[in-house]
Amino acid sequence: MDVIIPAHNLKILSSSLTTLAKIGKQLYIEFDPLTGLTLRTLNDGKSSFGEFAFDVGFFERCTSPPGSKLKKRVKANRSKREASGTSGTGGNGNRNRKGNKRQRSKSKSTATQETEPEDEEDFGDEKYLCRVPIRTVAAILHSRKGLQSLRIRSIGSRSSLDENDNGVYSSSDETGGGEVESSPRMQLSFEFRIQSHGIMRITHKISVSNAESVIASASRTNCSEIIASPRLLLKMMDPVQSPEIALVVNDEQGRVTATSFHYADASLGTDTNGNGNLVLSASVDKVLKTETSVDCEEFDEFIYSDGKGGLTNANALSNGDDDSVGEDAFVQDDLPEDIETGVSLVFSSKEAKAMLQFCTHQAGGNADELGEMRVIVNFHWGGRPIVFETEGDAFKGQVILSTVSHHLLKGVDLTSRGQKKKHSTKIT
Repeated sequence: MDVIIPAHNLKILSSSLTTLAKIGKQLYIEFDPLTGLTLRTLNDGKSSFGEFAFDVGFFERCTSPPGSKLKKRVKANRSKREASGTSGTGGNGNRNRKGNKRQRSKSKSTATQETEPEDEEDFGDEKYLCRVPIRTVAAILHSRKGLQSLRIRSIGSRSSLDENDNGVYSSSDETGGGEVESSPRMQLSFEFRIQSHGIMRITHKISVSNAESVIASASRTNCSEIIASPRLLLKMMDPVQSPEIALVVNDEQGRVTATSFHYADASLGTDTNGNGNLVLSASVDKVLKTETSVDCEEFDEFIYSDGKGGLTNANALSNGDDDSVGEDAFVQDDLPEDIETGVSLVFSSKEAKAMLQFCTHQAGGNADELGEMRVIVNFHWGGRPIVFETEGDAFKGQVILSTVSHHLLKGVDLTSRGQKKKHSTKIT
């Protein structure tokens, strides 16, 4: 990996790391010179996932060290495109990574069949993958006075392993006259180029570990969608100080309510005897319930879906008829009873607020006159993930959060009606 980030994009990269640092402890870095750089993290409970993907256009330079298989694969793909007279598909804006992966695999298979055996070289799905403590990188990437650019370079990549060098990894610096830099372990080099009474370079080197790719996905099929200003959503969630927040979407009333959530509420709601737990009841009575609400008209777009478009035959599921059952299929029992009027979503508030704060301070391709980005919120119902995503000129980010199953929220009054202590605010 060898990329150069201009000064005006460093703030976006730094803010994305700050956001990811509020989600997980480990940063998973994936680099491909054809698609760009992707940063991911996952919390310990595997209930929160964050990802920022930066396209090739985000960088001044996006390539691989000389001699690496990554660079050979780029040259091989370019040679095949020139020989066939086609222009490639890299600039069509398609962000479906699964689709791109299938297309690359198909190209590889075709090349293997047409190439002579002695010239055959399997580039595979060679990518630079590593893992590093996220706070270590976040402490380095910050704005500096007179900064011109930042160069991030891999040292000791496994793709450039010299088998005759007794396990010593090596990579060469193009700007250093081809001089080879060797290292007994994998490292990342962060070189800041600063204009201060001449050109000064500040270099940090961090040891990294080899890692497998971490990917989380959430279906958008038949989902509900909210497109809104991050300031509006943040203003709605900020007064709620509980670790978990309940987002109650009432399509019948045309209102979205954010309220504090405590697991004692769910414990009382699932009591089928109707007697309740006196200890839990006493604890709930002492809890301050904060509630904010926004009319759906305040959002840029509000699309509510009852999810019934994904219903399938329960017999097909029981018989294992995979051909008639899609990936997003579900049966009637999966749906909440009141799905036609609204849904209740309970998720962690810290990660959601972190994503909204990122969007508030960044400008991108879909930014408004205030310099903030639009946020797209996709959701189905309790028990399915909720997704906060945004997109800029040459990058996009998303945070995927798990939600409490709607089966555990039966009988729970999340809007805190009837509670002794309540602080309610309506945002207009």
